[in-house]
Amino acid sequence: MADDGSKTAFGTCSRCQRPTTNRCIGCLEAPVYGEGVSEPTFYCSQVCQKADWGRHKSGCRKLQARKTLGRAAVLLQAIIYRIRLHASPLRFKSARIEGSIMFLDGFQISGLDTERHLKPFSVCLGDNRSLLEPVLVYMGCMEAMMYLYVFVKELLAELCSKIEEVNVSVNNQKLRISVILPSGHQFDPPETFFHNVYRATLKNGEIWAVDTTGAQYGYPDPLCPWRDFEQDRSCKLNRECELGYIRHQVYQSYGMFPVRHIVAQRIEKEELTKALDEKIPVLAQEHGGKLNAVLKGSNAAFEQAKDKFLDELEDHLRTLMAKLYTPEQITRRNKEIECQLSENMADPERQKQLDGMIRFTASAIGTAAGS
Repeated sequence: MADDGSKTAFGTCSRCQRPTTNRCIGCLEAPVYGEGVSEPTFYCSQVCQKADWGRHKSGCRKLQARKTLGRAAVLLQAIIYRIRLHASPLRFKSARIEGSIMFLDGFQISGLDTERHLKPFSVCLGDNRSLLEPVLVYMGCMEAMMYLYVFVKELLAELCSKIEEVNVSVNNQKLRISVILPSGHQFDPPETFFHNVYRATLKNGEIWAVDTTGAQYGYPDPLCPWRDFEQDRSCKLNRECELGYIRHQVYQSYGMFPVRHIVAQRIEKEELTKALDEKIPVLAQEHGGKLNAVLKGSNAAFEQAKDKFLDELEDHLRTLMAKLYTPEQITRRNKEIECQLSENMADPERQKQLDGMIRFTASAIGTAAGS
């Protein structure tokens, strides 16, 4: 369909060359890939648009795929933002930016509440998205991949020929986050940081980075051509895995350490993940039975569907969080945590694994100032 867009956007009909402001909305505003620039295609009428479809079809569908991927990336990023607004493991008192450094004051390594490690995000940052978004996803790239696994399959499976989970070293950080402990010790951000992103290969062969947690490094746009991502953000590719590896392999191993708050966080996050997975068919039913239907239509239609979906997700999150932390669930979970912790502490190999994880983390986040 042709769209009578902004009257200041003039062009000539691709079929008959008449002046017009109507543009093909199927490929309008598609993300740029490589050296090419996506110029709008104009039509004076639906008659000319249909007559020109044989010529325009191939290019239009390629741009539509990019556009749909861009919408999926935006939605996935918004999903993890909503999840962390209601289930954040982070505890600190305030945030501030000085130049390209963000400081989190009063940062706690582990929560004081031993019965609940996931809580609503409590630091009031108002409408300042430049503060809120980086803090929401700080140290959350692996957690995001655990939560988003099924959402990614639902939104991208029909669009992509391959979806991978890739660990990279980010060396060109536009923003770095420094944490200051209650003791006054400061963890300064290193020049290079480990980070997990999706590498999505469209069926037309284009390769893109989908980075839902890049805001913590000053990259809030969740979609970037893979080549540009490698050139501008990443200095090293550390690991390439199939979709689901972090949820099913890496994150499982984190609960094996002989540290109570680590075990408790893993169990709480797994229970929330399972509860969210069970709600995805319910959310999809509101959009015709397929979650990727949210990505269809004009820009205005997409924005409306996205906002409706996120509101529904938020309602479910409130309900799920309340159910996860009833007295009965807390009692049941504490028994499971103690059982797992006892098993972990009895195994010397798990202490060795913890020591290795501490060394790995130290190499990723630097050394505490003054320690």
